[in-house]
Amino acid sequence: MAIIAAVDGGNGSTRVASTAHELAAGLGTGLVVVHVVTEAEAEDRMDRQTDYYLDDAVADAERVAERIAGDVVEGGFSVEAVGKLGEPTEKILEVAEAHDADYVVIGGRKRTPIGKALLGSVTQSVHLSSDRPVVTVMEPEPED
Repeated sequence: MAIIAAVDGGNGSTRVASTAHELAAGLGTGLVVVHVVTEAEAEDRMDRQTDYYLDDAVADAERVAERIAGDVVEGGFSVEAVGKLGEPTEKILEVAEAHDADYVVIGGRKRTPIGKALLGSVTQSVHLSSDRPVVTVMEPEPED
C-alpha cells in the first residue's frame, strides 16, 4: 500500500508531493512520487540532442521525481521515486496498480473567474479512469 504523488515537474509539484506525504504519514503508509515524460517530449529532446535516448528520458523523469520527493520528505520516511515514459494517465494508473495505492494525489490547474475548478486533461483523465480515490491539489488563488 502507498500514496501516489503524480507530479509534472512544475511549480505545483511540491504542493502535490507535500499533500501526498502528509496523507501517507497520517495513514502510516509509503509514498511513491511519479513523473511521466511523454513520448513526444522525449522525441523532441532526441531531435535536439543526438546522444539522447529513450532510456535517458526515463532517467530524467526519475530524477525529477527524486528532486521533488527530496524537497518534501526527510529521512526515515519510506519514499520511492519513479520515472516513466509514455501516456501520463496510463502510466500513473499503472504505478497506482503496481503499488496497490490507497490514493492518487495530482495537481489541478486553476479556477475560472466564477470559481469553477479546471482540472488539466491528465488530471481529469486520472479522475475518470482510476479505480482508486484521487485527491486533487489545486493551485493557490492569485492575490489581487
